Amino acid sequence: MDEYLGNVFHDRTYTESFAYKYSEYLGIGSILFTVVIFALILARDLKKDMYALIHAKSLCGRNYIIGKMIAGVGFVYAVIIPLTFIINMIAMRVGKSYGFRVDFWDIWKKVIVLDFPSILLTGCLMMFIALLFRSIMPAIPALLLYFLYSNMGTYDSSSGYIYKVKPFALFVRFPMLFSELTMPRGALWNVCFACVLSAVLLAASVVLWERRRGG
Repeated sequence: MDEYLGNVFHDRTYTESFAYKYSEYLGIGSILFTVVIFALILARDLKKDMYALIHAKSLCGRNYIIGKMIAGVGFVYAVIIPLTFIINMIAMRVGKSYGFRVDFWDIWKKVIVLDFPSILLTGCLMMFIALLFRSIMPAIPALLLYFLYSNMGTYDSSSGYIYKVKPFALFVRFPMLFSELTMPRGALWNVCFACVLSAVLLAASVVLWERRRGG
């Protein structure tokens, strides 16, 4: 076993393999956490009396939308960053105890690339759907359905039930063995899609807010 692990981690760091699995589980948990946070942030503002009061004030739609996004996404990031720092320190300590090479930035790179855009997209979707229907209730099941779609696997006749990267998925699953983990094909395209769609939804939310106030 020692010889096998030595060969596996000869040309890669222990933290690189760990980063993929950590990013996977962090993505699953952080998406659900973001849904809860935005539901709490938007629920009060979308009550009929509060909604009318906010729109009656001379509040710029851009300031309101960006302020809510910073509050929601910023809070999720504020939880993830210290958690990731602690996990990173533990992973590096474990890797060193086994005699494997470690890199402080392996986990951070995967979290920033794979998880941060997904959290931003989740917040933008919650914001846009809630403003579109003037209620937070349609946004929650919509995001849960999107979550289920992203987490669904496929059945293969030779391998059985396996996970594959789905187009436009919120997060990435890494079903391979720990020593064989790599970035699956299509994962970075989904990250680019999340960034572009987030920008579009932010702009659409601002326009929607201004039209509702003007009407």
